[in-house]
Amino acid sequence: MFDKTPMLVICDGVYVEPTATADDQLALRQGVAAAYTAVTNFYGTFTAPHPQMIFCQTQTCRAYFMGSYAGVYSPLGFQLPSASYTSGKPTIFITYTSFVGQAHSTTVAHELTHTETLYRYGGGGVPSWFNEGIATLVGNYPDCTNQTVNWVTDLRTMDAAIAATASKGDALYCQSSREISAWVGINGKQKLFDLLAGVKAGQQFYDLYGNFINH
Repeated sequence: MFDKTPMLVICDGVYVEPTATADDQLALRQGVAAAYTAVTNFYGTFTAPHPQMIFCQTQTCRAYFMGSYAGVYSPLGFQLPSASYTSGKPTIFITYTSFVGQAHSTTVAHELTHTETLYRYGGGGVPSWFNEGIATLVGNYPDCTNQTVNWVTDLRTMDAAIAATASKGDALYCQSSREISAWVGINGKQKLFDLLAGVKAGQQFYDLYGNFINH
């Protein structure tokens, strides 16, 4: 509930504003199902507890739940900057105008990938470029079709580069996605899964990852 407005439950753990049309509710359910399929296809299994999902259409809803964010994954007990809501469980927040005829399932898949990836590495020790790159690769969001330039020579500087030039955010996510895709192409998915398990066990990310491929 926000501003005394109850949210609609459209499927298990998925909430939407009562402004959502029947077509939007159907498209949302289909989008969530497609997102789970995308993440499961990449990882083989979906092992993380299913997160709560909150979809907002209005600015009032967005401001209450996610502040200035348009789409974000929030872990347990976290309150997003300038938001009023504190999540009692891991939550995906998405802002949308209409889900009908739009590829918002890719946005959901991006955020859902964060859920599974975080669960596999245990919450610490993975750099943000890797986190965003794998979510971009699996979710196919942002669309990297026309993003082919490497904007930084060292992806470890991605956060600083985005802060300095916000317009390059998608391009840097796509550069990270290309790097992971190339790394998996050489090493295989199982080594990626082993890397996440190794980080969870206390090993250092870069000791397991090794050298960058796509530079």
